[in-house]
This record gives sequence, structure tokens and C-alpha cells, in this order.
Amino acid sequence: MRHTPRQASSERRERATGRVMRHYSDDQLKDLISVPEAVAALEAAFAAYARGEATAQPRFTIGSGKVEISTMSAILPPARCCAAKVYTRMESGYSFVVLLFSLEDGRILATFDAGELTKLRTAAVSGLAARYMARHDARRLVVFGSGSQARAHVALLPKMFKLEHIDVVCRSDARAFCERATEETGVCVTQARAEEALSRADMIVTATSSVTPLFRAELLREGMFIAAIGSAVPTAAEIGPDTIRRCDRIVVEAIDHAEHEGGDLIQAVDAGALRWDRVLTLGDIVVGRAVGRASDREITLFKSVGTALEDVAVAALAYEKLTS
Repeated sequence: MRHTPRQASSERRERATGRVMRHYSDDQLKDLISVPEAVAALEAAFAAYARGEATAQPRFTIGSGKVEISTMSAILPPARCCAAKVYTRMESGYSFVVLLFSLEDGRILATFDAGELTKLRTAAVSGLAARYMARHDARRLVVFGSGSQARAHVALLPKMFKLEHIDVVCRSDARAFCERATEETGVCVTQARAEEALSRADMIVTATSSVTPLFRAELLREGMFIAAIGSAVPTAAEIGPDTIRRCDRIVVEAIDHAEHEGGDLIQAVDAGALRWDRVLTLGDIVVGRAVGRASDREITLFKSVGTALEDVAVAALAYEKLTS
């Protein structure tokens, strides 16, 4: 659902007088922000973070019985906004909301259903990392998983790379997933076994709920890029210590976030396969303090746990587009 010019004009007047705070649904946010817009907003946010112009709080989670509730927040002065993201997790799934505030006077500007924004920002930050860390001639992608984040990555990455084939690796029958993705992306998407898919992959995305490694270290080839985005708790690791030991370059959104909940890296450190001083940040790569890839032979890993910096960046952009 899109706003009419009259509605947008009314919102501008209401925003100017401070009389209204609107809530935007996932239906209103779906396809509102393009991939280039999302990636550019995240790139600017991580640059600001690297320069010390923005700050972000790691996720904090509490639980009782069958429900968990998580909170995370960030301040992004270049966007003139700060935001808090709050979400619940139950057996039935997740429910997200983002609260966007003005840095000019502290008032709340809007609230957002954040299912669509979360899918977009998570895939877009993988795309941003891939821009700096993957080979420019990458043509084959392997995605582990067939859930919402797997779908989001399959939809986004062909818009950033000239992909010729995508393999999907999952435990269930993914034929319907592959057929739909092929139709939507124009890239051939097929289901494959892990060993077969990895033998020809240039890029890997792991987007599963697995708590144990998805593949053996010896299956990696030179030049691969990995985006590990599925796990965000210390006890879960899609990527094992032996695989991390093989990676030449390891990048995270923020060191304190990764130390708090990046189970893949935490377990590798505990196993003696990694030292935290080897880990780079995406912001430092964006501003040129570090490089994401030094040669076509390097194996590079981006471990994402998610940060509210990403949420405030896309929420601020959505608010601008909805009220301009």
C-alpha cells in the first residue's frame, strides 16, 4: 500500500507540528527500498560507525517459559535518527518492531513492523560485505537454508553480482523454492548436496538455525567468500573452528557484538583456531583502513550477528521515503 500525494502532504504537516506518530506495516514497507538504496544506506552507516560518529548497543535477550524478548539500539547522527528494535521469539517464529526517534528533539517519529526491514538489511549487509570481500568475477552462489533469510539473499545477490547459478542446500525438499527463485531472479537455482555445491562455489551464504557446522573445512576452495548469518548466540556455530582457521580474512559488523553472540567465532577462539586481534570490522573496510580481500586466492569470511545500526539506517531511509 502506497501513500497518495494528499496523504504524504498531510503527513508532512503533521510531522512539522509534532502532532502524530504513525505506524507502518510490512505491507507498506515491502519493496519500498531498492537494493542499491539499502546497500548505500548501510555503507554510509558503517562508515559513520568507523569514524566514531555513530554508536550501537549489542542485543540483550531475556526469556521466560516459551518466549524470549530481545532489544537492541543505535544512534546514527548523519541520518538525524536513533532507533530501538524490539522483538519476540516463540516456537511460532519472530515478531519485530522498530521505534524511530528524532535526534533533533528526541520525539518518536514512527514505528515499523520490521519483518521486511530485517530481511532487507540482513541481506543488504551481506551484499555490502561481498562487494568488498568476494571476487568480482564470482559467478556461483551456494545458499544453505530455505527460510526467509535464504530467500532474501537469493533475491538480492544476483542484483549485485553477475551470478550464473545458485545452489540451495537444505534438509527439506526445496524444489518449489528453487523454481520460484529461478523465475524471480532469472538465474538458474537448483537444490544440491553440500559436497557437490561447494566443489563449484565462489560465494557461500549460511542462513540456517543449525547449532553445529554445516560443512567440513576441506571442502572450501581458494577464493571463496562466506557470509555466515544464521546464528547469533554463543552456543551455535554454522561455521566450524577448522573452517575459520582456513580463512585468510575475517570481518564482523562490530567486535563487541561478535564477542557477545558470534558463536562461530567464539567457539573458534575457545578452540585456539582464532584470535580476536585477527578480526576486522566492516566499517574499517568501508573507510579504507583495512582491505576485505588482498588476492583472488584468499578465503574470506563475513560473520554477521546483526546490529541495530543496520535497523536505524534502513528505518530512517524508509521514513524519509514515506513522508517526502
